[in-house]
Amino acid sequence: MKPGWMPLLALLSLPSLAHGYGEPEGVEPHIEERALHFQTDRLRVDPGATDVQFDSYDPVRPLIYSADLHAAARFYADDMAENGCFPADHSSCDGTSFGERVSSFYGGSTIGENIAKGQPSAEFAVFDSWLYSDGHRTNMLSDSWNELGTGFGPNGSQPLWVQDFGFRGGVEEPVITSATHEPLRPSAESDTRFFAASFEPSGVDLADMRLVVTNACFDMEIDRGGDGMTTYVANAPTGPEGCMPYWFFGTTEAGDLISYPTEGSLLAPVGGASCDSWTDERRKADCAPSDLAGFSGSGGGCASGGAEAYPDANVGQNAEYGTCAQSGDSSPRWVMLLGVFGLLGRRRRV
Repeated sequence: MKPGWMPLLALLSLPSLAHGYGEPEGVEPHIEERALHFQTDRLRVDPGATDVQFDSYDPVRPLIYSADLHAAARFYADDMAENGCFPADHSSCDGTSFGERVSSFYGGSTIGENIAKGQPSAEFAVFDSWLYSDGHRTNMLSDSWNELGTGFGPNGSQPLWVQDFGFRGGVEEPVITSATHEPLRPSAESDTRFFAASFEPSGVDLADMRLVVTNACFDMEIDRGGDGMTTYVANAPTGPEGCMPYWFFGTTEAGDLISYPTEGSLLAPVGGASCDSWTDERRKADCAPSDLAGFSGSGGGCASGGAEAYPDANVGQNAEYGTCAQSGDSSPRWVMLLGVFGLLGRRRRV
């Protein structure tokens, strides 16, 4: 055992029902972190879809979100951004080892990590950077994992990206594993693409998959993969400036209704709006089953544009509306720098 490396124990945990899947638990995911999770799942279900040289890699299951791994990944991204380090051995900026750091958040039996600096988007980090590095690719396409946490550290023109992989038994296995929208900060009155990933252990794709944007429904098509390891896509018109809510629902081959998030909606910041990534409100949609759709919670996000726009953070059944904070747009030049990955228990090094 290398000096400074701490052994990790395999711990079994029962499913936690305190938070619905896709909702924030502890540290709320940034929209960039949700995007990084989805893009990782998108690669796993069809490794050769972007570049045929990876056709020889078998598809592997999408990964479920781990709040513990997410907290670990966010901590490390913030640590590197705030303290200006990017260690090749994945130690923290204060010298704490990779194994000790991650195990302080997560109780799984095996762990792995990828880091990158300077990539302009989650898609770029996955498909243009890590995919072309042997060790990073091995981590992303390993069948050793069932959980994932992602971290994003805003760092000027050199943002930091972290993937923390793990395996733990006894965790809840939702069918829809991750989702995102593109572009992450859409312009008002344009089109936005919406994506979701699913894992059905039976090996049969969902009987149907739908997207709800505000309260309008859109059928989703298969984007990549299949045989129960699948990503879906749909285009939808973008609404006015504000925090645009959306969610997904589908039906399994067995007839079970599923939704993502379990409750509430994800939020897309339109036209420079400043938004959380999730709200506990879900607008009623005529196409959605009554036990999945309908107003819930106190609302979230913010908007401008009056009663036809999106709900303000303080709305309830009697909604009032406000104006979003504005954020500037920048176009920095990007420099790519990859970090090496580490595995404890299955020790691989690049």
